[in-house]
Amino acid sequence: MKNLKALFLILIIAHMAIIFAFSSQAGEDSGKLSGYVVSEQKKVTKKISENVTDYGITYIDDFIAENVRSMAHCFLYSVLAVLIFTELKLRGIKGLQAAALSIALCFLYGVTDEFHQSFVPGRDATVGDVTADTAGAAAGVVICFIAIKIYEIIKLRKTDKRCKGNN
Repeated sequence: MKNLKALFLILIIAHMAIIFAFSSQAGEDSGKLSGYVVSEQKKVTKKISENVTDYGITYIDDFIAENVRSMAHCFLYSVLAVLIFTELKLRGIKGLQAAALSIALCFLYGVTDEFHQSFVPGRDATVGDVTADTAGAAAGVVICFIAIKIYEIIKLRKTDKRCKGNN
């Protein structure tokens, strides 16, 4: 258990370093990365476009192009929240308390990351990014609760089968 706690702490720090590295990119470099993601996504939607109207493809392409950065924030912070939530649970902190603490820590890291980003050339700090970070963290915590509930259901079914088999 001690090794598992240490592993999750290392994963949390490593993931925070990844977020910090993305935030350290100059505005031009960050824009190029976002542009690359959008162009690759357009290739994918083009391949599946036989089953979707042209309007649908255009709508998907436009939506992703406009929201690629927010989606990246949500994704990165949902992963961070899952890691923090798991670490807290391993340390004996209960469900809702672990959830609230996970979201709060992600929010605080998001605020400090935006502050750091305000010093990077071509970048600025935005409330929208912190909102996306926090929404992603909340989504990550919801994913944790769903995973826990699925695990409990599976465990209960196995126990029920064992009890019925003994009768």
